[in-house]
Amino acid sequence: MPPRFLHALGTIKAAAARVNRELGLLEPALAEPDRDAPPAKWPTASSIAEFPIDVFQTGSGTSTNMNANEVIARRAAALSGQKVHPNDHVNFGQSSNDVIPATLHVAALLEIERDLIPALQHLHDALERKAREFDDVIKTGRTHLMDATPIRLGQEFGGYASQVEHAIERVQATLPDLRELAIGGTAVGTGLNTHPEFGQRMAVEIGQLDRHVVRRGAQSLRGAGCAGWRGVGEWRAQHAWRRRLMKIANDVRLMNSGPRCGLAEITLPAIQPGLEHHARQGEPGDLRGGDPGGRPGDGQPRGDHGGRPVGSARAQHHAAADGAQPAREHPAPGGGVARCSPTRRSPGITANAETCRDYVEISPEHGDRAQSADRLRPGAPRSPSARSGEAPAGARAGAPR
Repeated sequence: MPPRFLHALGTIKAAAARVNRELGLLEPALAEPDRDAPPAKWPTASSIAEFPIDVFQTGSGTSTNMNANEVIARRAAALSGQKVHPNDHVNFGQSSNDVIPATLHVAALLEIERDLIPALQHLHDALERKAREFDDVIKTGRTHLMDATPIRLGQEFGGYASQVEHAIERVQATLPDLRELAIGGTAVGTGLNTHPEFGQRMAVEIGQLDRHVVRRGAQSLRGAGCAGWRGVGEWRAQHAWRRRLMKIANDVRLMNSGPRCGLAEITLPAIQPGLEHHARQGEPGDLRGGDPGGRPGDGQPRGDHGGRPVGSARAQHHAAADGAQPAREHPAPGGGVARCSPTRRSPGITANAETCRDYVEISPEHGDRAQSADRLRPGAPRSPSARSGEAPAGARAGAPR
């Protein structure tokens, strides 16, 4: 299981120990070491190694829940010098059917609020800055990769920024559902065999431990057959923002294509200059890791990561329809994917303005009507190449004519 999932599980177990102690259901001598082990010291390398069970288990995640109970019980016993039972003490007032859904929600909240949204916001701000910087660069618009009417490069980057902004809004819209926890519902959502205040107190305690605003779910949402649906919207949002990032990455790769025979409308800063040297020597080297200009194709990993939630969302839907808790489909919001987008190097992206302008003036779509670009940028002089039929002076060697 991912470390963030184990951290969330440790948080819930620590909160349960505190609440049961406050309710007088667990002796303080047993609750203190039980509550102090996680979540502050979880996950450590040794604690992760104590979770050998793979993701292929019952839909309720019983194996992982009991695995955690046993790990915590052994640690609590070592700290207290008393016998601590995994089920009678650590799992008191709980069931896998409410612990695992709550763990999934807490883990998703942690990743979304602390990792994904800040990463997407950083990406949005970077694209906005580039939109302003490139506002006076005129280039050829394209539909289905065919020449279309001119557009400002800044308008394109502004469109990318808008896409990321909408992605952030869609991700944020899933947070209210994720804040509702199934904890306190026990096996079937009725709260049988647990204190009537347990669920509400757990929501407060979890919020204090992980500094999140969470609440106990409504009665109808705490049943084992319903809690799984609360994560479906989160997966849909995952699918949407990753697809948006794939689109942006593919466009940036296309505009950066080269160095000799591509569009060369923009230039990404080189992060593997050695490859560029080999490309200039006619030795493109291993192009699987990136383009020959020394600017590896960051859009390729975006495609790899973007495909994962498509399959995961289907698995989530199927599991929820089956009444199972899709623990094996642990949310992976992927702030790292957003941060390693091509635009993470946005301060170094440069526009090849003359090349962009020359493409506008030689495009058969425009012909002698290249003055349409001038209307986008009043006062901009026309290049002699458009009048004389010469090749674009600004295009890099080998660029399309």
